Amino acid sequence: MIANLEPRIQQITDELLDAVQKKGKMDLIADFAFPLPFRVIAEMLGIPVLYQEKIYDLWVSIKADPNQDHHAWIKEYYSCIRETLEEKRKHPTEGVISSLIHAHDQEDKLSEPELLSTVQLLITAGHETTTNLIGNGMVALQKHPEQLALLRSNPSLLPNAIEELLRYAGPLMISWRFAKFAGFQGIRHASRTLKGIETVHALYKRKRSLQQPNFVFSTYNKLQQLLRIA
Repeated sequence: MIANLEPRIQQITDELLDAVQKKGKMDLIADFAFPLPFRVIAEMLGIPVLYQEKIYDLWVSIKADPNQDHHAWIKEYYSCIRETLEEKRKHPTEGVISSLIHAHDQEDKLSEPELLSTVQLLITAGHETTTNLIGNGMVALQKHPEQLALLRSNPSLLPNAIEELLRYAGPLMISWRFAKFAGFQGIRHASRTLKGIETVHALYKRKRSLQQPNFVFSTYNKLQQLLRIA
């Protein structure tokens, strides 16, 4: 599915970069890192263009002024999602939202609150992590110009670079995970005993867990290495 989306993603990317070139300056987040993944996820979900613009403007407003009344913002955000759902009910098309509406209206598999929360989660999770990765990645490249120069001289390192940026400058600062309850004895992992509902954190820069904990593109830190981190 993602491979099928590549031409459209490239088209959106080109449109955004063309606009930057015409303007002669660039705000990385506002002009590229935010609109690119937002437009992609909005189209994947099947959000009509009018409602894409409304939801986009809401996100721009909260990012520009994070101190505004959050309750009022959330109320308006959910109201916009409800309008989107009603529009899709009237004019169903292919896409994730239409499938979710069908699951709610025809199959009774989703409640109304579940439908609303699922759509808002897909919109949020579908763009924020990519936005953050692009921004964090650019900062990491500016702090490590030797790696930027290496990537420019050897573009074949791009897959390694993406994996390394995800590890070193990941889009989420923290993600809670809990050990699954395994009776009173807990479960043994490496040198630790994890008991039910204990939190588990992965530190992706530990020297003893990674062959190369520093920020480099030439060494591929395999996923198995990351999964070993306790």
